[in-house]
Amino acid sequence: MASSNITANKAIAKHSRQAPGPACQQCRQRKFRCDRSRPCSGCVDSGFTCDYETNPIERGPKKGHLKAMRSRIAALERRLDKEKQSNSPQPDPSNQAPQVDSDESVGEEDWDSVITVTAPPPSLLTSHPNNALEAPAIAHCPQSVSGPEKSVSDFHISDVDAILELHLTGPPITGPGHWLSSNDPDPSSNLILPLLVRADLDGLYFDRIHLFMPAIQRKQYYRRSRAGPGTSESHSCLQYCMWTLAAAVSSQFHHLRDALYHQAIKMLGQTHNPSISVQNATADETTSQLELVQAWILISIYEFTQVTFKKAWSSAGQAIRLVQLLRLSNVDAQWPHVDANATSESDAFVLLEEQRRTFWMAFCLDRLSSILEELPLTLGERSICTRLPCPEQAFQSGTPVSMPFLSQALVAESVDLEKPKLFSSPELASPFVESILFTALWGRVFDHQQQCAAEVVHGALSSNNFRERQLQLEALLSSRMAQFQHTFSTPAVEVDQMLLFTSMIAQMTTMALCKAAEMAPQDATEYSDILLSGYQWRAPAAAKEIAHLIELLEGFNLFKIHPFTPVPLYLSRKLMVALEHDDTLKDSLSKINDILDKIGSVNKLCQENKQSRVDMSPSEDIGFPNYLAPADAMGPLYSGDVNMIEIAKL
Repeated sequence: MASSNITANKAIAKHSRQAPGPACQQCRQRKFRCDRSRPCSGCVDSGFTCDYETNPIERGPKKGHLKAMRSRIAALERRLDKEKQSNSPQPDPSNQAPQVDSDESVGEEDWDSVITVTAPPPSLLTSHPNNALEAPAIAHCPQSVSGPEKSVSDFHISDVDAILELHLTGPPITGPGHWLSSNDPDPSSNLILPLLVRADLDGLYFDRIHLFMPAIQRKQYYRRSRAGPGTSESHSCLQYCMWTLAAAVSSQFHHLRDALYHQAIKMLGQTHNPSISVQNATADETTSQLELVQAWILISIYEFTQVTFKKAWSSAGQAIRLVQLLRLSNVDAQWPHVDANATSESDAFVLLEEQRRTFWMAFCLDRLSSILEELPLTLGERSICTRLPCPEQAFQSGTPVSMPFLSQALVAESVDLEKPKLFSSPELASPFVESILFTALWGRVFDHQQQCAAEVVHGALSSNNFRERQLQLEALLSSRMAQFQHTFSTPAVEVDQMLLFTSMIAQMTTMALCKAAEMAPQDATEYSDILLSGYQWRAPAAAKEIAHLIELLEGFNLFKIHPFTPVPLYLSRKLMVALEHDDTLKDSLSKINDILDKIGSVNKLCQENKQSRVDMSPSEDIGFPNYLAPADAMGPLYSGDVNMIEIAKL
């Protein structure tokens, strides 16, 4: 029995073509048969050094696999090309892969260029029957866009199967973004975004939107987002509202905006409004309530710029009513024992600061939207007991900072503006605070105009009351302008879009105050002439300064311009039309028309008002005399050369 086994083993060894193990390098080069011993007999007889490759090169794909892979990729490319031609009249060449007609017509170099671009385009995101955006197979696709490129031998047939299973087995795709069509959105559908798209939209929001709506602390937002979906309805609403605004200011995700907007509106409609104020709520409940208010504010801003004013006005009203319900105007009056300087936990300070910033966002939204359509203001200043927001760096780092109230900041310290009194520390001033202060001043001037108009109708316009309000607003505006110039240099304003927008608000407030001066009672002749003589050059000078700011505005990306920039531009345009007899304003008016047309490509707010509300005929009710502004009128605009003391003595 043993002899038979030995005979069988000898027979197997005799018929084996080669010994087990790799051949040495010398035998491979000389095409000799290697006996696999170390050293092998061939190298010993020849006197060569016998070297072995410890990590042998992997073999290429099996026979037929490469050809099958090329054929399937070619079929996929043909189908994609056909769908793009039928649904996109001008497809983007950068998103199209090289065309493949047959596997014999493509060389190895071309196939390397095709296969290394392995990240699927947006059109591979399939719309399933429930209209949910899902990409289960993308995780199996090789991600060589951000990593090292893969060669043909590294590209497996399973990768192609994953793409084809995603794209070919689903319902027909009618082009990139078809499931996001704004013509027939399905309000009953749920929109699910891939994680990478969410990350990109989050980054776009904090890069382009947060500068103008800085109410969300980045660290806390990402921490709540990592908690997972479904943990908070209000946080999900806030996310989709943020993504909606981010998609609106991005050419890459612009096709997502309508679907994101409808999903955000659907989620906001399904979320219950808070039933208790922040005074009686826990930290988690307060956070959820704040997120809901922030979501309504953001969605109203999107509607102002992308939908219609009436729709946006309704959403803004919802946000303002929630602000009133949560008593965010009395944040610092509800907890008088809380000292910001003594707060030890940064999270508690951040939560308190988010409440303040949310209120001031709603405050500015109320002012800008109401002034645009000459509607009554909703949030009054007299009952505000919420401090101004702290600087952005302190907010993001959670460093407690004590800020003044609005009533403390808007105080005309003295008529002598050479040494104006600033905040307790110059570091406390920030672009967001300055925009709040000048927006509040603009709101006061607007309220002054509304009150004068109502008193005229009631026959109760008092010359003393009008004079007192007019001079007080003049002193506040002059003092605030001097402080603004003292705090922020001209180069700082030129590179900061928020400061540039604030400067436009300041100039528009000056023009509005000039417009209010002609509403003086007829029996106030002793000082009305002095008022008009002082204002008759200030309105044209402010108009010219706005034209100068427009030149700086053209240096910014349209997607990074403040969404409410059309408001001061449009209203200043209306006043310039009334001053059309002044030939020096024609150039300023032309610049405003040009910038409104440019902004109109991304912001419907200016287009809706520019086309439907501006009357280009000269107005008869604005009583500015035909008086040309002097060449040096820009200096007195800020230095306050109008002698308020002389007027007050009359």
